[in-house]
Amino acid sequence: ILKIIMWLIIPIGGLLVTTQILFSERSWQEAVIGTTAGIVGMVPEGMVLLTSLTFVVGVVRLSKWKTLVQELPATEVLARVDVLCLDKTGTITEGALKLIDVVALGERGKEDIDEVLSAIVHAFPHTNPT
Repeated sequence: ILKIIMWLIIPIGGLLVTTQILFSERSWQEAVIGTTAGIVGMVPEGMVLLTSLTFVVGVVRLSKWKTLVQELPATEVLARVDVLCLDKTGTITEGALKLIDVVALGERGKEDIDEVLSAIVHAFPHTNPT
C-alpha cells in the first residue's frame, strides 16, 4: 500500500504544480512551494490511514490461517514474538493435554514434524504429562 501511495504522490504533485501555474497565475517557484506545503501537510493524516490499513491487511492475512485477532495492534506485537507459549485452561493443573492433529505449514511434512516433536519430548528428563 505504501509503495502504491508513494508512486501516486509524484504525479499528484505534478498535477498540483501544473494547476497552480495555469489557474492561479503563480510562478513555478510559488507553485512548487505551495505543492510541497500541501503534500507535507497531508503526511500526518496519511500516516493514520496507512497505519490502520496496514493493521487491517495483517488481520486479513492472519485470518487466512484461521487466526482470531481481537485488536488491530496485535499484528505488530505478533511480529516481534520469538517464542509463543500457549496453554489451554486447565491443562497445567489437570495434566490432560491431548494432541489430536498436527497441520504442516510449508514444505515440511507431518513425518518431519513428528520426528522433531519426538526428539524434543525425549530430550527432557521430566515425566510431566503436560
